[in-house]
Amino acid sequence: MPDETTDPAEPFDPITDRATSIRVDRLIADHLRRDPNAEHAFLHDPVYSAQIKFLRSMLRLVDEVMNHEGVPAPTRLRVVRAVLYGSPDGADAIVRIRDRAAVVQITTAAMELATRVADPGGVPLADLLRD
Repeated sequence: MPDETTDPAEPFDPITDRATSIRVDRLIADHLRRDPNAEHAFLHDPVYSAQIKFLRSMLRLVDEVMNHEGVPAPTRLRVVRAVLYGSPDGADAIVRIRDRAAVVQITTAAMELATRVADPGGVPLADLLRD
């Protein structure tokens, strides 16, 4: 059974005796899969999706730098996980998704009501609101 601290690492490099890179993409995918809010937010909230994509790029870079500095794979993995699990909150993104849906629903209902109401001059209120 593989050790949890080295499982997400690439096979060890026989010359340097350390992993060449941590599988950052796999760690992020596991994180998104384990948190239903995060997975939903990644797919439906552009802000959260951009944050995770930026985080992925930064974690790859941090891992690469630590690897070149000779930091052992288990330590690099702990650092990458610590940063990942302190990342943007999927629950916050779910709130943004719900808020946007509520705004769209209210705006749509208001526009539908406005199109049914005409002012005394015969101009629909919706046309006045659009200007």
